[in-house]
Amino acid sequence: MYKLALTGGIACGKSLVAAYFGERGVAVCDTDKIGHKLLEPGQEAHREVVALFGKQFLDADGRIDRTRLGRTVFQDPDQLQKLNKIMHPRIEKRWRAWMQEKSRDGETVAVIMIPLLFEIGADQGWDSIICVVSPPEEQVQRLGARGLSREEALIRIKAQLANKIKSEKADYTLMNDGTREALKEQTFILLDRLLESK
Repeated sequence: MYKLALTGGIACGKSLVAAYFGERGVAVCDTDKIGHKLLEPGQEAHREVVALFGKQFLDADGRIDRTRLGRTVFQDPDQLQKLNKIMHPRIEKRWRAWMQEKSRDGETVAVIMIPLLFEIGADQGWDSIICVVSPPEEQVQRLGARGLSREEALIRIKAQLANKIKSEKADYTLMNDGTREALKEQTFILLDRLLESK
């Protein structure tokens, strides 16, 4: 099975690229979705996060308000590191199990979307690493559309490795600075090239 890691900066279009891979029938695992499930009530990670950060981050249904928690931890690198220590090992365990399952199922290509691939040192063992990048101002605009202020957006962008560094570490880079159709075309061209080289 050809193993592809998909990474890139926040609000650069990783989810769009993942969706385009899916349109071509490629199996895709979104680690953000794994993280969301791990934070649901009853999960061990949910209990640990509440114990560490407090019940003030729970909504009326006992669910963690990820927006409020995010605003807090991104203001404090130590708090962000504590949250990552709870979440990342569990997320990695889940995506590795997913990859083994897809391999057993006979999938020929599988994509794992890992936003912090390089930051957490999970960049070894892949057949190829694809990085999606955008101009910083476009990242800020997209994060603004998600309800973040300009200051909050810049804090989150700076909490990750710079796009330039991620791009240099990756095998391939997709530039998302135009239309969705342009990004889709780039994605399909790259996928065809990868499938031909397998």
